[in-house]
Amino acid sequence: MMEVSFMRILNEFRTILVFLFLAVWFLSGNALAAQMTADPVYIAISNGWMGLYGHGDEYAKFPMTGKEVKLQDAHHIILKPGLGMMVSFADKAEFGGGANFLENHAKWELDYWKSKADRAEAVTRKDLSGTREDIRVTEIKLYRNDGAQLHIFMIALASKDGVFVLAVSPGSSETDATVREIANSFTLVHRTLSAEEITRVSKAIKGGIEE
Repeated sequence: MMEVSFMRILNEFRTILVFLFLAVWFLSGNALAAQMTADPVYIAISNGWMGLYGHGDEYAKFPMTGKEVKLQDAHHIILKPGLGMMVSFADKAEFGGGANFLENHAKWELDYWKSKADRAEAVTRKDLSGTREDIRVTEIKLYRNDGAQLHIFMIALASKDGVFVLAVSPGSSETDATVREIANSFTLVHRTLSAEEITRVSKAIKGGIEE
């Protein structure tokens, strides 16, 4: 039992290190860090948490299911031992807008990571996003010359003013099912995330009403 508890703590520590790794190794006050605006809010559900992230007169909803889900702060979540998620928003002014927000945002992200890693690659994962046109899943692979590497799944949801982003890492083939589940339930609501709206959603969840 002691060994199991120790391994669980170790895995969670590794997940936190991934967040620090992103911040210290790659970021310099731009990209993902710059995308963090107003804080998301979270409502407890029967098997995890419901995330609500507002921007303007719209907000994104993203349920996170499982007893192992733990909130670290408003923008960082441990989905399970060894796997974390960062929540952010990219305004269209940051990545140039254009006719295709999701494509232009993905290019903007890749260009940024290329400037920070020794090598960066990106693959669009349509097998994880399904047939929806408002969602794009991009697997970004980052490499350093000393052999260190990191894979990130960027789950992007298009909105009127930009893109809501859920970044899951460290990515691997074992992460595919989790990313697919998150992408399938990542939705946009065309209402302002006011205190009244949060209360309404909370009551609906407690009453078992499908939103």
